[in-house]
Amino acid sequence: MRNRLIALVALGFLAALLAGCPQNQPPDFVLKSSGTGVQIHQGGSGTAGLRIEPRGNFSGTVTISLKMLDGSDLPAGISYSPNEVTVNGTAAEVALQIDVAASVPVGDYQTNLTATSGDISHSIGLEIIVIPPAGTLDESFGDGGVTVLNDLTQEQGENDYGYSLAFGGGGSIFVLGRSGDHLVVTKLDDGGRLDNEFASTGVLQLANLRSGEDGRNLDLDRAILPLFGGNILAAGYAYDATNQDDLLLAMFDQDGNFVSSFGSGGVKTYDNLLYGGSGHANERAFSLAPASSGVWVGGMAFQDDTVKEQALVMKVDLSNPDSPVKAGFGGPGGSSEYAYSVQALTDGAFLGGATNDGGQQGAWLRVNEVNGNLDDDGHGTLPDFSGGRVTSVAKDDQGRFLLAGYASNGNDLDIVVERLTPDGSLDASFGTGGKAQFDAVGGSPGSDLAYSLALDGQGNILVAGRTFVSGHGNDLVVLRLEPDGSLDPSFGSGGVVTYDGGNGDDGAFEVALDGSGRPVVVGYSANASGDYDMLALRLVP
Repeated sequence: MRNRLIALVALGFLAALLAGCPQNQPPDFVLKSSGTGVQIHQGGSGTAGLRIEPRGNFSGTVTISLKMLDGSDLPAGISYSPNEVTVNGTAAEVALQIDVAASVPVGDYQTNLTATSGDISHSIGLEIIVIPPAGTLDESFGDGGVTVLNDLTQEQGENDYGYSLAFGGGGSIFVLGRSGDHLVVTKLDDGGRLDNEFASTGVLQLANLRSGEDGRNLDLDRAILPLFGGNILAAGYAYDATNQDDLLLAMFDQDGNFVSSFGSGGVKTYDNLLYGGSGHANERAFSLAPASSGVWVGGMAFQDDTVKEQALVMKVDLSNPDSPVKAGFGGPGGSSEYAYSVQALTDGAFLGGATNDGGQQGAWLRVNEVNGNLDDDGHGTLPDFSGGRVTSVAKDDQGRFLLAGYASNGNDLDIVVERLTPDGSLDASFGTGGKAQFDAVGGSPGSDLAYSLALDGQGNILVAGRTFVSGHGNDLVVLRLEPDGSLDPSFGSGGVVTYDGGNGDDGAFEVALDGSGRPVVVGYSANASGDYDMLALRLVP
């Protein structure tokens, strides 16, 4: 009995061993896909990753067939390749290229991908999502891709601008801007519609701005920032009782309620940050960036026009906003300096702006914090921005700094983008010797200005501003550059998108990428009455 039991166990083990041997399996293969769908622009191509894994010593030619779920042929204009794949005993990795003609309607196409060899056939579902060309207005946003809002503070005929934007929960968009002489925040939902429940009207008023501005207030860049926990911080300046500008920070929640524990009822103003106690100093904030224990603020300070503007850099602990760490760079009595945009570093901050040392040109500054003080950790002028300024800076995943702004070409202004290595030197692998310069991007001779830049997930660079177009005046413009600084031909018209509202000047002050990688732009658009409306638009990425 014992011997019989041993024999049965041995036979069972042998049977299992033989069953697990590939040579005893009939030839077959397994079809796998790296995803369930592929998104392709009209007139473009996309790739679906396939893997064919042989079983039982399978080898041979596998035919690829792609049809609609009901078995009908693909719509005219959709094609694919390759049609056949050779498998020689090891797994075959296949990059299935799908081409979509410009004539194919936008929509979702549910298809069935079948791999066949002789009597062996396996299928998987594959969704082909056809979207408009990159740079096209996203028609799911606002009215055909555009939201225009006017008289935000109910004062008829006032100018309204969108300066800076931040994203909140559910895809909402907070726009820091101006209505008349008021600094305001507007909340839009993911579809570009005004959220009327935000601050009861959709608009939260932060402060009164100084009237009769000379344009410097239009340089706000990334001046609104989501905070950990859902609150929002905005920066700018307020007009005080002594007819001076005070730097302003305002904190509010996503419903438009001021955070009462911050400052005085959610608003904190700063005066005499660099000039002691006279009450005649002016301070303005242009940009915010997150810090390890608060925020970095980039801006400027000056005193009654008798003391030159200094680049103002400040670090604020939001739990103790009354004691900022601050420093001024430049003046008094010397050249005017401006810090228009700030980016946080591991051990400090990097700022881009302008200097009037020997004529206005771009400048950069790096600061670090040592024992409660801010020190100059390197600075330099940027002659490629001669006659202009750096308005926006960003840092890529390799620690390089991207700077955008504008410069004089001797006749008018050109958009300029530079890339600096981490030590502040020009990156020769970008553009021409580190610089990419763009003239007449709207097709007409005239000035082109960049106010903002942003990096997408592929390392491309979005640049937003305005361009002169004959017969239109200034049009809003967005450029997309490839990582080497060249215009991306797949975006808009040769890398350029313009928007004309039809009533005069239009322009952009900031561009940012939402959670789905879609470029959102805020700025202004002239209306038929001759004043400006706040503008927001969203583009197909």
